[in-house]
Amino acid sequence: FRPYLDVILEAFGASRLMFGSDWPVCLLAASYTRGLALVREFIFALSADEQAAILGGNAAAFYGIAVPPDALEA
Repeated sequence: FRPYLDVILEAFGASRLMFGSDWPVCLLAASYTRGLALVREFIFALSADEQAAILGGNAAAFYGIAVPPDALEA
């Protein structure tokens, strides 16, 4: 997955990416936990703010949802 993730990160940047899944369809390939781990492994090199944005901050901002800052820790 890394080559694909590299392309989307370069094309859109961390400020425009959101983690999501197609659960339960994704269970055909791997568990939800494994899918999340794959993304966490990929974004590990990014700043804490970029990680938090991808893992929920961008979605919260897009949908106008107030989320406590500690809920978005990577």
